[in-house]
Amino acid sequence: MLYGVGSWVGVVDCQRIATDTTPTKVGAAQIKELKRTARMEVLITADSEYLTEVVLDEADARTHLLIRMKGNRKLFGRPAERRPGQRGAPAVHGPKLKLNQADDLPTPDVRVQVVEDDGSWVVISVWKNRHVATRPKLDLCAVRIELFKANGQRRFKRPLWLAWTGSPDQDWTTFWRIYLKRFSIEAVHQFTKNSLSWTRARLGETTREERWSWLVMLAYWQLILAAPVARDRCRPWEKPTPEGKLPTPGRVQRDFGRILLVVGTPARIPKVRGIPPGRPFGLRPKPRPRFEIIVKAKKKAKKAKKVKTAA
Repeated sequence: MLYGVGSWVGVVDCQRIATDTTPTKVGAAQIKELKRTARMEVLITADSEYLTEVVLDEADARTHLLIRMKGNRKLFGRPAERRPGQRGAPAVHGPKLKLNQADDLPTPDVRVQVVEDDGSWVVISVWKNRHVATRPKLDLCAVRIELFKANGQRRFKRPLWLAWTGSPDQDWTTFWRIYLKRFSIEAVHQFTKNSLSWTRARLGETTREERWSWLVMLAYWQLILAAPVARDRCRPWEKPTPEGKLPTPGRVQRDFGRILLVVGTPARIPKVRGIPPGRPFGLRPKPRPRFEIIVKAKKKAKKAKKVKTAA
């Protein structure tokens, strides 16, 4: 779970995904815990792998989900009303909505076009009262985002599809940009891996790995706290930080040595203790225990291509 601070994102919870569970189950448990402690409405953004039953079941009047959908996803509308005297079980699904078949899509309930300052524009199309096949009672909105350049070409080959479980009456010209905040999470992951050595440690035990993860996240928080007093140390080929904005985590890290000298430390200067005795004579430590590698999903074997031979 992450907390936004202006253009920064800070980690407020770090949880390991055990081998006997899945990321979606862990995410659903985190949402449930957030619902228990939150005092206001909750808005969750997530990638397409989290559009599952366990996550959708957490949506309610105070918890809203904004989840990306894959382009080959299928949604359904509300079923038609039953005719008087019609026999048989009532229908569960209505008209089918195939996201990757643009020519067969029905007319959207809302269509908005937003022109940017540089001449490019964004087209937002919304289909209301849709649902996934496994949760027909949970109404959601299917939102399609299409971005175009000033010359009329598509900025991206495929549109962005979002599923929204909250109120269908939104200011879609600005609301869809909430999902863009999720990309800050990827920046945090890349920075902690590349600059804070999150994944380089080989500690050989789960509890040590968890403690190391927390140390890395706490180090990232130190960079957030130090950003207002950091100097903008940019490389010769980099642009200076605009006035009024905080420097990036990488630039704060470059200036962190100076900040530590200014702040100081409450610890005493270490005393010289002489030459350490080292290991006792004859001690031979046992080798590190080896654990079996657990593979959660097996990759399907590729089918061999048939080679045609001349008759």
